[in-house]
Amino acid sequence: MRLPESMRVSTPLFALVVAIMAPVSAPQAPAEFDLLIINGRIVNGTGNPWFLADVGIRGDTIVQIGDLADRQATRTIDAEGLVVAPGFIDMHTHVDDAFDSNDANAILNYLMQGVTTVRTGSDGSGSFRIAETKARWEVSGIGTNAVMMVPFNVIRREVMGRDNLRAASPEEVRRMRSIVRQGMSEGAWGISTGLEYDGLNIYASTEEVIEVTEPVAEFGGVYISHMRDEAGSILEAADEIIRISETARVPVQITHLKAAGRDNWGEMRRVVEMVNEARARGVQITADQYPFLQGAPIDFITDLIDVPDDLVALSDLRRRMRRTELAGDISEIDHVAIRREFVAELQSALVDDAIRARLRASTYEPRRADPSAVARWGWQDFRIKVTDEHPELLERTLDELVEEQGRDGFDIVADLILDEPNMLFASASLYTMEIWWQGYTVPSHIVFVRFLGVLALLTAYSHYDGLHDGASLWHDVFEAFEAIALGFLITVVTLKLAGQLPSGIGGREAIQRVVMAGGVTAIGVAVGTAQLGAEDDDEDEDASHGGMLHGLALSVLGAFLIGSSVAPTEEILMIGSESPGWAALAAALLSYVLALGIVSYVQFRGSGRVGEITGHAAADAVVTYAVALTVSAYLLWSTGQFEGLGGLAALDLVVYLGFPCTLGAAAGRLLL
Repeated sequence: MRLPESMRVSTPLFALVVAIMAPVSAPQAPAEFDLLIINGRIVNGTGNPWFLADVGIRGDTIVQIGDLADRQATRTIDAEGLVVAPGFIDMHTHVDDAFDSNDANAILNYLMQGVTTVRTGSDGSGSFRIAETKARWEVSGIGTNAVMMVPFNVIRREVMGRDNLRAASPEEVRRMRSIVRQGMSEGAWGISTGLEYDGLNIYASTEEVIEVTEPVAEFGGVYISHMRDEAGSILEAADEIIRISETARVPVQITHLKAAGRDNWGEMRRVVEMVNEARARGVQITADQYPFLQGAPIDFITDLIDVPDDLVALSDLRRRMRRTELAGDISEIDHVAIRREFVAELQSALVDDAIRARLRASTYEPRRADPSAVARWGWQDFRIKVTDEHPELLERTLDELVEEQGRDGFDIVADLILDEPNMLFASASLYTMEIWWQGYTVPSHIVFVRFLGVLALLTAYSHYDGLHDGASLWHDVFEAFEAIALGFLITVVTLKLAGQLPSGIGGREAIQRVVMAGGVTAIGVAVGTAQLGAEDDDEDEDASHGGMLHGLALSVLGAFLIGSSVAPTEEILMIGSESPGWAALAAALLSYVLALGIVSYVQFRGSGRVGEITGHAAADAVVTYAVALTVSAYLLWSTGQFEGLGGLAALDLVVYLGFPCTLGAAAGRLLL
């Protein structure tokens, strides 16, 4: 029996799927098989019950299954009490980035669970350049077989640019069909869509999806989709995916068949009925499900306790438990046993007052290199999600328990570990991804202009509000570079801790990520240094503060600081595309009123006439709002948000982003 090409995995991987590494007998000659697996429970994936048999393998081919105990092999594995099965196929993964990382491309977490084939390009994401991606993975090597899909969401953005929050034109549909056909000819297995994402639930019609999907049928491919809605319109979404299958003549797979939200739980029965009815009339439709808890990634409560390096035995166990790069045969490592040993050691440490005090200090220590999650964020972001012993604590956050019990958070967690070490919690997601992606999506020349803009802004700030009044221009430039260097260093550390600078990332992308994210950090460094380092000297203050250029510098800095975090987000694009025309005018008026109020306060504070509005204040507010709009336009341009937009659409974005920029520009004047 020869393995199908798509399932052909190296012999060690097949042995891994067995979940083995039992005692190995000495080889005897002459050998009929390269590998003989004896006494295993065979589960062949056909749906039949397991049966006892031996498996003989020569090269990458299963040549015989049956009673082979008396046959000779180069290597024999006794799988008594264990299951022998083909490699599992994971039909929904997001390992595309991992495959491009030299550190993670083995995806050992999948292999150790017996997964030997994964589907990439899920939810309409990933690369549509199928041949190029395959060639790259062939060279670098990946841990499993990969089934690639043409990503609908990505090709839509490729064809329509940033102006994709609308229906596609016939010409754009034709170009998308061409990309799909090309991807299928290069080896893709079908097309994937994430109709709930990227605004597609509004702008990509069913007819558009059908037209783009039709070329898949020419190659015998499949359609896999994260449905358009899993909540209030789940029935309509299920009907749509069935219609796509019937019209485009392709088999379909529903990604995560679930009803989101308590109000929709009862709808699942009808969805299943719709699927069964479709299957009964010949529609090839399948679905997957997953056990999923609300919240961010799930961790053990034991992970909240930080272990210092000088507690050698405990820290060594933690490193062994968390190790991702494994040498030798990974099936020989018993992670369950290692974790059990770690928990036992941790529990022993927590009942020793002296060691407990050291664990407490380490957990709270704000170490710059690698502070614990608690040192960085406190207890408020951790919510208990799974517990057997304390059902009353489900969905409670640790900061709630701290307030309720009047005890230190460390002691609460320590006692829970002693009582139930397998309790699970979820931490809230604390980062947004858009700014990280700028390193990949924004052209290099724009990133360079962004750097020059930050340099010019910090130079001006140093001149008008720095630590050394009256310094030369070169000194101001030097101070600006100091702030940028420190800001970039902090950014590198932060991105590294967040896993956004993996060792396999390209040099250009890494530099651009640091530049795009680090500019804001550098501004914070400069402002903090100037404000905290300023001497309390009224005469110096009067000499250095004031003047139009000084006010402009602070306004630009404030607008940049506030607007930078909003400009790269998808939310600003959604607001700009979905809001009516009058809303932009209202936003402009509100922004000006905000600027006028703050400028008036700055001018009249201490004069006894706070709130009095003069022509001078009104003019200053105009200047402040003009600065905000200018910075808004610059930030949108430098983050690539204008791509594919017409003039009016771009103007709307400038006005909407102008509101937070106005807040920053006006607030900057409060430093006067």
